[in-house]
Amino acid sequence: MRGADHSEAGMLGINWLSITLDFQASGLSELTYPIGIGLAKCRADRCIEVWSTLISPTEERLRHRLWNPSSEQIHGLTRADLIGQNTPAQALAAARVFAAGAVLYCDGGEHDIRWFRHLAHAAATPADFLLTDREDLFRDLPDLLARSLRWRAEQSSPHRGGADAIVLMKAIPVGIEEGSLRR
Repeated sequence: MRGADHSEAGMLGINWLSITLDFQASGLSELTYPIGIGLAKCRADRCIEVWSTLISPTEERLRHRLWNPSSEQIHGLTRADLIGQNTPAQALAAARVFAAGAVLYCDGGEHDIRWFRHLAHAAATPADFLLTDREDLFRDLPDLLARSLRWRAEQSSPHRGGADAIVLMKAIPVGIEEGSLRR
């Protein structure tokens, strides 16, 4: 069959046209908000396209949500850096176009789900993406997950949505490197 994926990744049922997602946020607690989002579309370990944006917080977010100085030190962004960036509605609309109904994989678990929910709320738009944890790709393959997690932990990144989404996407095929499946 032309175009069939006979690689180990294909035999595992991984859809390489899936998308990885990464958020930057004002902190890790429930009262924080997303300040940046990045998405990466890839096939195997070659990045096809990346989209990211910073998100300007709404007045409500500035009044009723937390800004953690420790998070600011990690991502290097100040509140002033966010002024004039895309609104939550603009960021979510652009993400929706980029994702075009694909499954989004993240590595932030409950935090990414929360920030996605907060972004949708601030945009007054339904949170209609299918967002799942990257670990779901390796649900029945703990050794491959461990390899992917180790590689991801060894990578440095600038803590920006697009760059972090690329590293997350590249960590997936590392977990499935040649010879990793013993028959």
